[in-house]
Amino acid sequence: MSRAHDRRGNTMFRFTLLMAIGSVCLAGCPTADPGNAPVTPPPMPSPLGRPLAEDAETIEVTAVEFAEDFEQGSDWAVSKYESSWIELTGVVVGFGIHEGQSYVLLLNSDAEDAHFELDVIPCYFEGDAPWSVTSPKSNITVRGRLAKGRGYFRSYVIEESEITANDGQPMEAKSAEELLNEFKSRSLVTNSKQGELPVLVRGTVAAIDNYVDLAAGGDETIRIEFHGAEGAGANEIQVGDEIEVIGRPLGLGNLTIRDAYRMGDE
Repeated sequence: MSRAHDRRGNTMFRFTLLMAIGSVCLAGCPTADPGNAPVTPPPMPSPLGRPLAEDAETIEVTAVEFAEDFEQGSDWAVSKYESSWIELTGVVVGFGIHEGQSYVLLLNSDAEDAHFELDVIPCYFEGDAPWSVTSPKSNITVRGRLAKGRGYFRSYVIEESEITANDGQPMEAKSAEELLNEFKSRSLVTNSKQGELPVLVRGTVAAIDNYVDLAAGGDETIRIEFHGAEGAGANEIQVGDEIEVIGRPLGLGNLTIRDAYRMGDE
């Protein structure tokens, strides 16, 4: 047999075999049924913003560890904390009020240059203001749940907070004159690279403009600069009123309490 005839015979054999396989598949091979195709379930809605059961899991974590988790990736951290109660332990470095809710700021870094206003985790309270039970530099544990940021704080925060452990005492209000004397003697820390710890001061209103001046003995005063929109509260104050505010002391020649909140606005 010639080589040409052999090649033709092989070609015909391969063609016949392919036709046979095709016929079998057309007759009996299963075909894809769109109706039976697996369906990818929609993602579960986030528990954030929904009621959390009292018996839900509790995660104990320090403020530093909590911040480190979010540095690894916010989506991963949210999935870790969103369905659990959180017991967050840290050092108090600030207080504030936002839309009638008081909050405490816990330092989230153990670096020497950690900033008291930037390296923080805000914890929002429904009931009593946190400064009524604790004070700056105290170590506390806050029980609450994860929530999306609000106001000045754009990252995640803790809400529905309550203090479950506390080695501090309630903040003590000082008179404007006492605080000014501390400033003059340099026992009051101002203009720190880390920021300033908050003070609670009371006094008589001596003047009102875009700010409030509190009488501090003789002709001396302490200036009160209210925080952002909260400063609108200054419009309800009159000369001669006795008020109490919380804020951070700033000393550039004269003593000013900046980012202040008036007690009673929470």
